[in-house]
Amino acid sequence: MKDSHYLIHHGWVDDATHDTAGGHRLRIRLADARLIEVGVASPIAALKLADEVGLVVAKDNPGHALVLVDYTTCEGHNFLSPPDHFWPNAVDAGIIVLTTALFAWTLHDIALVAVLAFISLYWLLTRWLPERRQRRRATHLDLLLDSAYANWRVQRRELQG
Repeated sequence: MKDSHYLIHHGWVDDATHDTAGGHRLRIRLADARLIEVGVASPIAALKLADEVGLVVAKDNPGHALVLVDYTTCEGHNFLSPPDHFWPNAVDAGIIVLTTALFAWTLHDIALVAVLAFISLYWLLTRWLPERRQRRRATHLDLLLDSAYANWRVQRRELQG
């Protein structure tokens, strides 16, 4: 996704409530006195009312925060982190078993080499590449938020002084 697919907001926490879906809803008061409401996936213990925060939301889903940074306590929460799973799930195991049986039936002598190559390629395409892409996206959003925050602070200082 490009930078134009995201919205970056900076402001202060006006209200924090528990959501029925297990997450939290935050109401953020922006510098121009507008209020926005966003949902976050997990509770944020250190977040208090009137804390200065920055957040990134997707334009196609503006009600859900992707990245939230509390500048008062210097804590950041990235809700894009990939799940930590290394072992195959039941679907992956089924595909691998069926492919192994097919290779053993058709390839006979070189079936073991073909199965090992297939498993390596399958893991690369279904686990490793998506996780790397997700981490790269999370890092990009963190950098985008940091640069936008620096510009926002400069503009606020110019308006105040």
